[in-house]
Amino acid sequence: MSSDLKFNQFQLSCQGVTLPFGLVVDEISVRATEPVVNLDNGKIAAIGAQDAFAIVSEASIASYLRPQLPSAVKEADVYIGDGLLKIAAKVVVVFPISVNAYCRLEIVDESRLEIRLHDVEPGGPVRGMLEKYIDDVNPILQASDLPIALRFTDVQLADGQVRLQAELLASG
Repeated sequence: MSSDLKFNQFQLSCQGVTLPFGLVVDEISVRATEPVVNLDNGKIAAIGAQDAFAIVSEASIASYLRPQLPSAVKEADVYIGDGLLKIAAKVVVVFPISVNAYCRLEIVDESRLEIRLHDVEPGGPVRGMLEKYIDDVNPILQASDLPIALRFTDVQLADGQVRLQAELLASG
């Protein structure tokens, strides 16, 4: 007798998932056809066609990043669009100056999402401070933090949100 549980279709949808380190993932969605789960060990043995993604809004990213900003950074706002994550802030060096940091998000080893500083306006000493801050908050998301085993495949930044495409991993 087979100890496999076979599905015609599997669908999982989660909203407002607060990860242990504080980032809120606004939506996680997984759809798969013909997955097979081994009942002896509870692992996914096979998967057919699938679609999986996670969405994080600019509000969720701002809520996560703001408490970790260096004390010299004030009034930080986050905007997501055109492939970039923009942090607009007031930075007090000797006096307050307006700073725009333009960042990209990059998938590393199919399992981590990291912020990469692309440009800073104006540059100068503020850039070094922001580079250290970004090093401290990376990775912003790890596949191992999610409630289901995924491999990250693509990231898109548009319309106020990060959309992270992924694949459901067979674990058996």
